[in-house]
Amino acid sequence: MLGLAMTRDMGLGTVKLRGAYGKGIRPPPPSARQTIATLKFRQRGNPAIEPETQSGWEGGVEWFAGDRATLSFTGYTQVARGLIQQVIQDRRTIQYQNVGQIANRGAELEANVRQGTLRLNGTLSLTDSRVRALGRTYTGDLKVGDRVPEVPASSGSMALSWDYNRTT
Repeated sequence: MLGLAMTRDMGLGTVKLRGAYGKGIRPPPPSARQTIATLKFRQRGNPAIEPETQSGWEGGVEWFAGDRATLSFTGYTQVARGLIQQVIQDRRTIQYQNVGQIANRGAELEANVRQGTLRLNGTLSLTDSRVRALGRTYTGDLKVGDRVPEVPASSGSMALSWDYNRTT
């Protein structure tokens, strides 16, 4: 990953602008090329499976009001090539396969506020992850334009904590 950040003190706190580009590679599971059979489960080996690669950009802005409050916004776009999925071939048989090309876009918001012994933390993430192209040997259910399963469109959390002596 290669990133750049610029920080500037302003009247109401400190502002940081940041941007980054990164690329990652993830190999398939070691057993993906092997055929495995038990009494209840079968895996067809896939000698042609390739590693996943992901690359993309992100940018954001952060605001700090001392140690009392922070607010952070991040936007990102990335492309995953060769995404690995377990494809169900029948009720008891799976095979690891490269899906194809996936486009991921999203935004993340994080806020933290502290007042005395109380702290409030919150996050919100919005994600659009869609199949852009299918691999030539992919036999699963996904089609071009489908949302990628197990990637939520939104998620968030909020936590309120209270510090008393050395207990939270």
